[in-house]
Amino acid sequence: MIYDVKDYISSEEDTLQTERIQSVLDMCGENGGTVVFPSGRYKVSSLYIHSNTTVYLRAGAEIAGSDNCEDYKVFPVPEGVILYSDVTLIPQHEPDRKEKDEYRRAIFSAYNETDISIVGENGSIIDGVDCFDANGEENFRGPHAIWFSSCRNVVLRGYTVKRAADFAHQLDNCINVTAKNVKCSGGHDGFHLNMCRNVSISDCLMETGDDCIAGINVTNLVVENCYLNTSCNMFRIGGKNISVKNCEMKGIGKYPHRLSLYKGDGEFLPEEQGRRNTLFVMEFFASETVPFGQSCDVSFTNCKITDADRFIHYEAKNRLALHTGAALAEIKLENVSVEVLEGCSVVSADEKNPLTVTVKNITVNNVENVIYPLFDGNDKNTRFFNPCKGRMNRFKGNRYFQ
Repeated sequence: MIYDVKDYISSEEDTLQTERIQSVLDMCGENGGTVVFPSGRYKVSSLYIHSNTTVYLRAGAEIAGSDNCEDYKVFPVPEGVILYSDVTLIPQHEPDRKEKDEYRRAIFSAYNETDISIVGENGSIIDGVDCFDANGEENFRGPHAIWFSSCRNVVLRGYTVKRAADFAHQLDNCINVTAKNVKCSGGHDGFHLNMCRNVSISDCLMETGDDCIAGINVTNLVVENCYLNTSCNMFRIGGKNISVKNCEMKGIGKYPHRLSLYKGDGEFLPEEQGRRNTLFVMEFFASETVPFGQSCDVSFTNCKITDADRFIHYEAKNRLALHTGAALAEIKLENVSVEVLEGCSVVSADEKNPLTVTVKNITVNNVENVIYPLFDGNDKNTRFFNPCKGRMNRFKGNRYFQ
């Protein structure tokens, strides 16, 4: 069945349409269907998507979240569903946040659902309006744009998320996720993927005020043909079989880091005064709360990196940096060009679980086979390997040697 929401709502764009639109989504609860949003502005708070449902945004459709955090509800967690949000995986980071169910507020939510999609035509928008919440994370973050937990077969395609008051996409413990041609503009993290498996993110554009892509204990993630720009980290991630291909990662954020703007008491600095430097291409992300049971690895292939402070930050067993739990065992770099880094990576690998860095066809600041300033070679538990030149434990003069 196909349902047009304009058959069920009022024509007043500034009136909350949540209940009417939710009644349409509920019609898909038994047999599934497609809920179509024609061109126009729809003001909502919290909407729930059932299994076998597609939310379809036509060109010019804008889902605008309420700017009042009290309008949002928290949907109950179904029996048997375990949440793997940051609140669960890193409770030591913000211990007073873990009891707040309000952290799960979002414009679109789903729990333990199967075959759900949000599909947009060019020019369709989900707007988080930077909804302020004095009791939220960091005392200002509001609802997420999208929160899916323990869902299977998720498709996200074609729309733009702008001004997300927290993460644009919070996905935890989801299996088989495809995101294609999605744009994330401003706000906080573009995709947050804790405990997710089999995720494809392709042809996406992310210009975020926080991490572009983040996640703990991610398995089988492919990021391909994407443009990433951030005032935080391109990736804040840890997991198994993480692959980044054919991506451009360009620092100096278009949007400032939101925390750098917040003065407190609901007041923000003008955007031009915010911090915009890109911290790391990859900030490792791990948790000891839920054991992963395997070492982590990541590869970068056919990528261009420009204007980041440093390439990677990994300090094994550093709880403050959230590097506890699984170890980072391998980084592969092939056909990667790097320009304008401010300094070397910060790396201190685990003696029992050393880090191997495999490099092939690397260009740093237009000089081939140079790995400074990617690594300084001083960490005794990090080993370097070039398939064309043989194994080595150190390098000198910025060039590989056998």
